[in-house]
Amino acid sequence: MDPLPVSFNEIETTSRKALIGSGVDPGTAADVAAAVRWLCEYGRDGVGTVVAAIQTGVDLAAVVRAVDTAIAEEGDVVAVQDNVLLFAGLCGPAAEVFGVRFELTAADWSAAIGPSGVEGRIGGGAASVRMTAAASETVLSGARVTQIAVSQANWNVLVALAARIYVPSSAHSRASGAGAGLSDND
Repeated sequence: MDPLPVSFNEIETTSRKALIGSGVDPGTAADVAAAVRWLCEYGRDGVGTVVAAIQTGVDLAAVVRAVDTAIAEEGDVVAVQDNVLLFAGLCGPAAEVFGVRFELTAADWSAAIGPSGVEGRIGGGAASVRMTAAASETVLSGARVTQIAVSQANWNVLVALAARIYVPSSAHSRASGAGAGLSDND
């Protein structure tokens, strides 16, 4: 199947709906959907990452809590054993919102994620993370991409999961205001 071009907004919105449709609480779903978007903005397969996490039953709330722990324990090293790419995706929006810098280090790669982007390479495997204040941070070199194409198969999984939260169509539901108007996101 050919890759499907989708907007970053569509990636985030559909990911959030799919996460809620798969049983993830709305707050965690919003955080993870922002991470999916951030990963895609930096050219990584955020959609494939979240589909794999959903399909394998990853405790997404625990991954979000690990980022919260890294923020709360500024300067201390936090070990991340699994779901490192998803963890990195969560660090991106957190760095932007809180103005902090995350330094991720593994045996064969390292990266810094700050308010202005990412520097280095984010790989797989276990990593250690140190969060520091980023007030004096210089601009990081990792550039955001302007567009991304996602796997049609992964996109189909997200759309199917998102459909679980839609109100079933009936004359009564439509009369009550349910259903899409001009787009699927209204």
